[in-house]
Amino acid sequence: MEQTNEIRDPVSLVEDNGVVLDSVYEGDHDQFQPFVGSGMVRLVDGEADHERVKKAFLVPLDHYGNDTTIVAIHRNSVSGTAMRARYNMFRYFEKTLSEKNAGSVNLKNSWYGASKEEISEILSYGFNRCSGPIGGDVSNGLGLYLSSSLALLNCVTSLTPDEHGLRHVLMCSVLMGKMEAIPAGSNQIHASSMEFDSGVDHLEAPTRYIVWVANMNSHVLPCYIISFKGPDFYAWATNQLVNVQRLSSPKLSLNSLMAVVLKHFNPAKKALMRKRLDDYRKGKITRSQVLRSLWQIVGSDARLVEAIKSIRVKKMMMGPSTCGGWSNLRY
Repeated sequence: MEQTNEIRDPVSLVEDNGVVLDSVYEGDHDQFQPFVGSGMVRLVDGEADHERVKKAFLVPLDHYGNDTTIVAIHRNSVSGTAMRARYNMFRYFEKTLSEKNAGSVNLKNSWYGASKEEISEILSYGFNRCSGPIGGDVSNGLGLYLSSSLALLNCVTSLTPDEHGLRHVLMCSVLMGKMEAIPAGSNQIHASSMEFDSGVDHLEAPTRYIVWVANMNSHVLPCYIISFKGPDFYAWATNQLVNVQRLSSPKLSLNSLMAVVLKHFNPAKKALMRKRLDDYRKGKITRSQVLRSLWQIVGSDARLVEAIKSIRVKKMMMGPSTCGGWSNLRY
């Protein structure tokens, strides 16, 4: 589990030191009534659990985290008959997966962005539909898509502020068990064999956790809701993609781009970028999909665009005849 995502069991937290905070936050009771009415309790700013969840959310946003304000964090109190039943079912399958996979349940923390109304429905009735890729990106099977921290920025990009200017993200615990890589463009709807329990887009550094429809309410437990105000992530993402497409001439070598970009990023992002490039070489995805993936993987880091600019400038200075001409620089 990623270090910034290590959050204790929500039930043990509530049973150990949980406090119902409606009386503390009387002014915004109506604002968060859909959450409170579904058994969520608001965490006090500054308490240990609040700060752990806050860090887990802000760190993956990189410098956009500096411009993001956490307005409220609510925790699942696991109260009420329906939620308690879902929790018990989650624990049952945790035990089942442990027995199946020699003690490994592969518990991950994940993100699911949605409107306040949809989150309220999820809390009351469970997940009731398959999600899909964001922004027209290529699919990896049909199921419930949850984002890893590597793709949190992409997750929040699609969110629309509510009437109070807030966006909302569910932080969920998900039982992944033994994962299999689901090829880009796949229409797979269940595990390929009894050996596997769930899917991911890439085994080395997954950005998507794919939970099959049959498991989406037994293997996924909503734990926290983060309500926040932040910059226009969608405008940034759109602008970044336009910059990448504008700067990335077909004559620009993806190999040259990767050689520059990979110098700046951590091992997980490097592995994911290399996998996307390998998918392109094998004809699984197009060049434009590689470039679209790059800004999603890189996140809010402007070094991608700067890397492309630097390569273009160097090629212009060297001239088209260097190294056998532009055609030798292409995949």
